[in-house]
Order: sequence, then structure tokens, then C-alpha cells
Amino acid sequence: MKDFEISVPVLINQWSIILRRALEIHDLEDNILKEVSEPDDPDERKKWKLDRLKVAYTIGNCLIDKKVERTLISSGWSLDEKNPKTTHDLVMKGIASIRKYPGTHQPPPPCI
Repeated sequence: MKDFEISVPVLINQWSIILRRALEIHDLEDNILKEVSEPDDPDERKKWKLDRLKVAYTIGNCLIDKKVERTLISSGWSLDEKNPKTTHDLVMKGIASIRKYPGTHQPPPPCI
């Protein structure tokens, strides 16, 4: 089989669209589209925290490639980052700075 190269901006845009659609199923897309403030109400705060964890988990499932993880860390990302919008924005900027994603056979799955 031939090696391939895929344009990283194309891959990242596809990843973001697929991620957004996956989050829309659960009405969670606002967590990557804008800053979602922590609510004052304790019950709402519990839901807010759980929603953020769901989004962070989903993003984490999409970023299983060690090269991607190293690139994000070198761009300032922390494995302990709890704000999914911060992680999403860093992926869009940090990974997009790579020109090509070299690989064999097929590109990595974009998400989920």
C-alpha cells in the first residue's frame, strides 16, 4: 500500500465538524463554540461540570495519536485541562500549524 499525505487544515476542519455534530446529539456543542460560565446554582453547576467532562472525554477519544498529544503539549496544552473550549481551540491552532499528516494506509479516525 502507498503512503499518503493529507492536508492537515482539511483534516482538522473535518475533525471539528464531526466533533461538533457528535456533541450536538447531546446538546453539548456550546462547550466548544463559546465559553460556558460556571453557574451559581449547585444543581446547575453539577450538570455544567458533567457536561464539560463529557465533552473533554469525547475530545480525548479523538486525540489518541501520541504525535498529536505531543504537539498539543508543546503548544501549551495540559493533560489536566478541564475547559473543553480551550482544548478545541488549541487543536484548531496547534495541529493546524503542521503542514502534512504523513501516514500509511489510511488517515486516523477523526472522532468517536
